[in-house]
Amino acid sequence: MVGLYIIAGAILFFWLLLSISAGVRVIYNTADAESLKICAQIGLYKYYIIPAKPEKIRKKKIIRKPKKVIEKKLKEKQEDEPKYKSSEIIIFTRDLGVILLKKIKKYLKIKIYKANINIGADDAYKTAQLYANINQAAYYLHEIIYNNFNLKVKNINISPDFLSEKVDFDIDIKISMKLGAGFNIAISGAMEFLRFRARNNNIKNINEESENKWQTAT
Repeated sequence: MVGLYIIAGAILFFWLLLSISAGVRVIYNTADAESLKICAQIGLYKYYIIPAKPEKIRKKKIIRKPKKVIEKKLKEKQEDEPKYKSSEIIIFTRDLGVILLKKIKKYLKIKIYKANINIGADDAYKTAQLYANINQAAYYLHEIIYNNFNLKVKNINISPDFLSEKVDFDIDIKISMKLGAGFNIAISGAMEFLRFRARNNNIKNINEESENKWQTAT
């Protein structure tokens, strides 16, 4: 009975862990150069990347290895690494990209708390033209993101500013994903790499067998 409680507790713990959301939030206003804030968040824990907390500088002991030892290790590493053709790498990258894109489209969440854009230029005509172009581009971008990702928008405001001669924006955007989803994506990527490696190993073995048979026959 105690064993069942332990198993149930472990399952509950990992379920809660994988349900925790992790993301990055970016806040920036061009009117204030020091307003840039980039914060990584996992659950209730926040870590500010910019501005970062000052860290204590620790002196590191530099241990220099003999040159021959380094060259030997590099040579062994190069011999152990499998060699792939460029065409094989391109195919693998394409397949991996398709898998990861499907997963990211399913799990990635984008939340726009605010995106205020004030558009200005040298004169009124350029301002109006620039406003029309940016407004249209923002509409297309919104549709693409909305149709492919989980998008939530609180406030977006694009307006012309005929008194200003520059484009200013004030944004607050968060991109997040549950840890379980990230784990799922990592497993999918690893499985695709293992399939890629297995295919190439099979092809390599077949080529070696063919070459051995040819040499035996001759």
